[in-house]
Amino acid sequence: MLNFLKSLFSLVLVSASLLSCSAEVDSAQNLPLSVDATARIDPCELQRVGDWFSVGEPFMLSWCRGCHSRDLPSGSRGGAPLEINFDTRTDFDLRVVQIRARVMDGTMPPAMTLSEAEKEAFLDWVNCGSP
Repeated sequence: MLNFLKSLFSLVLVSASLLSCSAEVDSAQNLPLSVDATARIDPCELQRVGDWFSVGEPFMLSWCRGCHSRDLPSGSRGGAPLEINFDTRTDFDLRVVQIRARVMDGTMPPAMTLSEAEKEAFLDWVNCGSP
């Protein structure tokens, strides 16, 4: 009886291993896909993408406000138009479509290069509704 239980236990372990190895994994998220390999996982449902205070404002401070701030005189704005500022969440919300496009195509910020991780985190937040 003991040998039977050991065999049964081994069979269960092997089966579990095979099942976990056969599941497809979304390489971008490193999370298992559903059994239907054509189904895609919505990153907005899987992860907390942050909020204005944890993602948006720090991004604006690090990458945008050096040129886009009401506090900067025209000669200190790196060529940024006086009317385009990102001092507040409202400023950001008014231009979110343009900001997303410029970050995605790599034209902003012009003088610095975002890391892929910074770019991805910001775009995930924006694409998930920038809560």
